[in-house]
Amino acid sequence: MKALAFYAQALDNRSSDTMLNENSEIISVSEQRQKTLSKISHVTADGKLAASGDGWKIFHLKNYFVAQITTSESDSLGRSAPIVCLIDSQNSPDDVDVDVDIQMKTFLSRVNRTVDAPRLDELLQNLRIYQKKRSQRDSLAGSMRWIQEIISWIVRFIRSRH
Repeated sequence: MKALAFYAQALDNRSSDTMLNENSEIISVSEQRQKTLSKISHVTADGKLAASGDGWKIFHLKNYFVAQITTSESDSLGRSAPIVCLIDSQNSPDDVDVDVDIQMKTFLSRVNRTVDAPRLDELLQNLRIYQKKRSQRDSLAGSMRWIQEIISWIVRFIRSRH
């Protein structure tokens, strides 16, 4: 898994919201920001709620996950201010510990937000579980296609002998 972008609402509701790409660079170009926000919206609106817990949610659609986690801070109107992470699930499921975990903590620090450690651990654990299930399902589907090819080849071979 690889985090593609992080998003945090400005707590004062006046400043620009913060959005970083996977290299921790600020996404300031409006077209790139809009494409990223559209992808996040698409996954959360049209995807499946893959898992949720106290203060966190994971949405899944095709090759993408969106992880939302509530921070300890609230905006100027007293509303919760979650951090949102867009994740590409094409990479190895083992990468979630190294990549997404470090990137999430770096982003939280950069935007001066805090998350309860057990909440973050639970979110990351569920990302690993869901990605592993998805990888196993994809592997099984690949095996089934391979078996179908062999059966098809055997049937053609038998028919050619008659």
